[in-house]
Amino acid sequence: MAENEEKIEMSEELAREDLEQWADANDIDLFVTGPNGEKLLDAGAAKLIKAIQKGRLVLTGDNDFEYTISDKSPAGYAGKKLCVEAPSGAAYMAMDKFKEQEGFHKTAALLSAITGQDVAFFAKIHNTDFKILNTVASFFIAG
Repeated sequence: MAENEEKIEMSEELAREDLEQWADANDIDLFVTGPNGEKLLDAGAAKLIKAIQKGRLVLTGDNDFEYTISDKSPAGYAGKKLCVEAPSGAAYMAMDKFKEQEGFHKTAALLSAITGQDVAFFAKIHNTDFKILNTVASFFIAG
């Protein structure tokens, strides 16, 4: 195993069950329709399953996620645990403070509202961490 490679802590099947439980609890559809009308797992869902397998994204008893910031993020951020709760109307309204062309600012505003972190927090974490949190936010936005 490479030095920076994370260990798999959960089977893909169990990780998928956790993701589906989270999605059901939050009225989120994890599937897209394929070219022949078949239901396919969304690419973002596959990304979240990998994070769950690695123990970085953990389903809580309240059907929220707890995300652990990776060691790729700077000191002071790495290892920090974020509780990612389902957004309220106020969380979506926080996105309205930014213009349409400020897409990542809008996402950071939503993430701020659902994790309790300052918006600037999301500008400082590593790309890998932002991508996972952005994927969770995207599922909430898409419904």
